[in-house]
Amino acid sequence: MPKIPLIEALQILIKAVESIRALILFSAYGGFILLCFGCAGQIPPPGGPPDTTPPEIVRTFPPNNATNIETKHLELEFSELVDRRSVQESIFISPPIGTLEFDWSGRRVKVRFDEILRKNTTYVVNIGTDVVDTRARIRMAAAHTLAFSTGDVIDAGVIEGRVYDDEPEGLMIFGYRLDPIQRDTLNPSVTKPDYVTQTGKGGLFALNFIALGSYRLYAARDEHRNLLYDPEVDAYGVLQSDVTLTRDQPTVEGVHFRLAKEDTSGPILVSAKSPDRNHLEIRFNEPVQFSFPWQQTISILDTLRGTPVEILSVFSHAQNPDVFTVVTSKQDSSAMYRVTVSEASDYQGNPIQLEARTSLFQASNTRDSLGPTILYTSIEDSTRNVPFSSVVELQFDDAVQRGLVERSLAIVDSAGAAVPGQVRWISDASIQFQPVPKWKRKMWYTVTLAMDSLVDLNGNRGRENTWTHRFETMDQKQLGSIEGLVTDRREGRATGAIVLSARGLDKKTQVPYTIRLDRSGPFRFEDVVEGRYVFDVYRDEDGDRAYSYGRPYPFHPSERFAVYPDTIKVRARWPVEGVTIWLE
Repeated sequence: MPKIPLIEALQILIKAVESIRALILFSAYGGFILLCFGCAGQIPPPGGPPDTTPPEIVRTFPPNNATNIETKHLELEFSELVDRRSVQESIFISPPIGTLEFDWSGRRVKVRFDEILRKNTTYVVNIGTDVVDTRARIRMAAAHTLAFSTGDVIDAGVIEGRVYDDEPEGLMIFGYRLDPIQRDTLNPSVTKPDYVTQTGKGGLFALNFIALGSYRLYAARDEHRNLLYDPEVDAYGVLQSDVTLTRDQPTVEGVHFRLAKEDTSGPILVSAKSPDRNHLEIRFNEPVQFSFPWQQTISILDTLRGTPVEILSVFSHAQNPDVFTVVTSKQDSSAMYRVTVSEASDYQGNPIQLEARTSLFQASNTRDSLGPTILYTSIEDSTRNVPFSSVVELQFDDAVQRGLVERSLAIVDSAGAAVPGQVRWISDASIQFQPVPKWKRKMWYTVTLAMDSLVDLNGNRGRENTWTHRFETMDQKQLGSIEGLVTDRREGRATGAIVLSARGLDKKTQVPYTIRLDRSGPFRFEDVVEGRYVFDVYRDEDGDRAYSYGRPYPFHPSERFAVYPDTIKVRARWPVEGVTIWLE
């Protein structure tokens, strides 16, 4: 074998290394280009108009309304790629057909089940509105219903309605057949529904292809997605009555819900703190009301000697309704005290929990030496366009001697004339003044109070100056009116006042206007600020001056209500007439 010179051998080796390096670079670049082309079909091109089209179901197996079906699977095809998990969590089948398995292929999914279908039975498959596409996370606009039968006939019952809520989409509607069960025993927390659907845009829903008979319906924000109502977790809605479908009336429309959150737990006394020797702050976990006057409800005892502390006053402020200030006689700064709240409840009527109605606190060694001051006023200084029905409310940071305040408080108009009115004490730390008659239109008013008339219950006096606030009422030219007719179809059998409300949708009109009528008839809202309003009505059957949402279990119906279908636009100096609303 001939020998190769050393220099020539090195040259050959260098060329070989360069060739291998070029091959590696070519492979890497080629793979990168292929990867880019391979991904081009999966990544949407940049730019273009945003995707606003909701996904739809374009094909099913079995076909809708098919009869005499024998199958062990279903098939769904969507109009675009959808999030698979959202689909799998949004399929509800009535009656249940066992465990579901999903086999995906692009826009199509095959849903397999392990149970044999019942004979002569209509099956309803609801695909809810939680289904979203993969590109823009757009929800389905309405729930899709697929019905098929293993017999010759498809059930034809329909219940349609709406849920009124700030977030009405994607709520669950549970339908329970009442014919085979005792109505009083139905508990949606333990029994799953016979039929299920989901609300779509605007809270609209439809239970289609259901059997004739009597039904109890619930709306629920099913947080755990378990098809059960979980108290204090899920918001709920109940109807004013059960629904019955007959051969003569297989379709019922216009059922509607309002949502509420059930509260079955009583309040808890969270803490007690002594800021000075004559005050105690007690904090609850929620706003509370005392069942009896506070003198019979609150007690404070020295834990060592058992001697009571005299309570002079108790008050809370609207800005912090879960905190109460207790004014006491002088506390011993070296003592430990126990405060007990024996009778109180939350605003749902749940009584305070027995094991959480007491709290220990160490008395403060700080002397109470500050005079009272004004903490809050309902009308800020220099406010304009104040409604004619407004009240002037002053809240103080401490309980005060009432007589001194009443003699010092003065309200005059721009001509210097005193304004007649009624004084009402909300508590020892809060006073309201309401003019009688109402404030004049387009008028400036001045409210004054000598601060040294504020004397707390321990003799501390406010500063020696005069507090002054001015405000101007609205101009009649800025106002309009709403008038029309309300009719209760059950008039003569119904009890309680009819309550009408117009709630503004604009920032300047957020305070609602309310009218109470003894019976059906004409109504008129006067002095309404121009803007857009939603209008509704309910029958206050229990007379508590608030809308009652009912209870899921033990079942209690909600009060009847209706919502006007259109937004009402009020213009200044123009009456809105002909508003007609019906209570069913």
